Amino acid sequence: MKKLVFCHGLGFTKSLMMPLILSIESFYGSDRIHNSHFSAALQNSLSLADLQRKDDAENNQQTLNSDSKAAKPKNKSAAKQGKTSSSKVNSTEDSFIFNDSLDNQIEIINLDMGYFGDKITASKNLDGAVAIGHGLGFNKLLAMNVKWCGIVGISTLLQFVYDEESRRKIENLESSLNINSELALKSLIARLSNGEVAINLPYPNADINLIKADAEYLKNTDSRQALQKNPLPTLFLHGGKDNWFNAAAAEQQFKDYNILINADASHILGFLQAAWCRDNIIKFIDSLS
Repeated sequence: MKKLVFCHGLGFTKSLMMPLILSIESFYGSDRIHNSHFSAALQNSLSLADLQRKDDAENNQQTLNSDSKAAKPKNKSAAKQGKTSSSKVNSTEDSFIFNDSLDNQIEIINLDMGYFGDKITASKNLDGAVAIGHGLGFNKLLAMNVKWCGIVGISTLLQFVYDEESRRKIENLESSLNINSELALKSLIARLSNGEVAINLPYPNADINLIKADAEYLKNTDSRQALQKNPLPTLFLHGGKDNWFNAAAAEQQFKDYNILINADASHILGFLQAAWCRDNIIKFIDSLS
């Protein structure tokens, strides 16, 4: 069984990875899922209304209404397949299994750092899994005591402080968190998305001390030696318009690795360009076989 382990970046929740996970699920086909808590995990971790693009928000309901009238299921079977379970499932992790055959099952595990709620960690042995981390999530996965089969970094760096500007950027975030944490987080999310999408997070529930600790971790992180000591098949995906970890720095730090740049993408690459990320990640996974 192949395992794919996802981890989001600083200031987000596991919902950041859901568009990419859903895109991968779509590729393999929902009819191949046999884990019963998939739909519940999906409903509990992702509110589609919260994740709509700003430019689609006003027209979304009108489009949904017109589509539902024009595309009614042709038979009862089709209608039944369109339904999802509303049962709630409690688990230490989000885990979905795509079932083809015993040797070709794919399990997806979605971790959460716990910035806005319960921390979700892996409850099983992850040796042999493929790690897929966004931003700081990549560095956290790399630091785990796991024998990864391969690792994918989305909008990340091996060393986040590489000049005075990058240091000042993180220190400004730390200072703003001390002044008005909710405003600081909202400003950070808006900046990371280049204003392309409205992401509503439960800011009043934020664990500010944990976010501050990971901002400091971000400032001091240097994963170059960790990757050199433990050479892995790697893939790095980056946005050309990332205004948090710029593409030039990524190209320099990953010059000896496999890096792909999406010229028009912002920092939340896996969220807004999920299909592009999915296609390249699946090619990477296939290359590991």
